[in-house]
Amino acid sequence: MLIGGNIRLSKEESVIISTTGNHLEEAQSFPYIGLVINKNLTWEDHIDYINHKINKKLDLLRRIKSSLPLNARLIFFNSVILPFFNYGDIILETEVTIPL
Repeated sequence: MLIGGNIRLSKEESVIISTTGNHLEEAQSFPYIGLVINKNLTWEDHIDYINHKINKKLDLLRRIKSSLPLNARLIFFNSVILPFFNYGDIILETEVTIPL
């Protein structure tokens, strides 16, 4: 994956990388330690990934909520859904608070 801004990446010609005779294909994004990194270093792919994961968990909660008391639903939310919001949030906070 080549990483850079849109202008710089549009100027680059295609790069072919091979190892032991096998060509490696270029990736547009890559999951790394729970974060999805794309070639422009934007959050779009990661947000789509998290959105998909959270919606699956919320759908499960909607289906089982009638058979769970409120405290069990809160435990489910806090242990299964909330970590998706909290994981990696320090990166975004750091990115926003760095003075230019």
